[in-house]
Amino acid sequence: ADMHLLRSLVAVAMPELNGHLQRVNLPLDLFASQWLVSLFSYALPPLTVCRVWDWLFLDGPTVLLSVTLALLRRAQPELLRLDDLQQCAERLQVTARGFHDADDLILAAQQELISLDISSVDIHTMRKEHLESVERQAKNEDKAKRLRRPRSNASSS
Repeated sequence: ADMHLLRSLVAVAMPELNGHLQRVNLPLDLFASQWLVSLFSYALPPLTVCRVWDWLFLDGPTVLLSVTLALLRRAQPELLRLDDLQQCAERLQVTARGFHDADDLILAAQQELISLDISSVDIHTMRKEHLESVERQAKNEDKAKRLRRPRSNASSS
């Protein structure tokens, strides 16, 4: 659900970058899922990670999305000049590793929320809607699988 929400936020906040990433075949999932699952522990410098975690414990999962947006925004000018998937992925890694000023990252992440005019309550609502959508999709796929399964004939025993 968070990846669906992140894709939606990137499409709104950075449509040019979103289109560029699609053209170079670099899905957000490829790098952002590792960032989110590891809570940025492999992406950011250690002291910056500690500050992001402090903020995360204070304000919740909205922090993860806003930090991701801030990292993408910081990398955007260089990413738009690159046409190779590998180069774009490396640029994202270098950008994240280069955020030694935790205050700068947190300010940039807060600015992302302000520029989108979204509160953490709005993001919570959007996450809930995306989660419900994912659950509905999973139920529909499960139902389709059951319909395709051959039924055993109990009377042929």
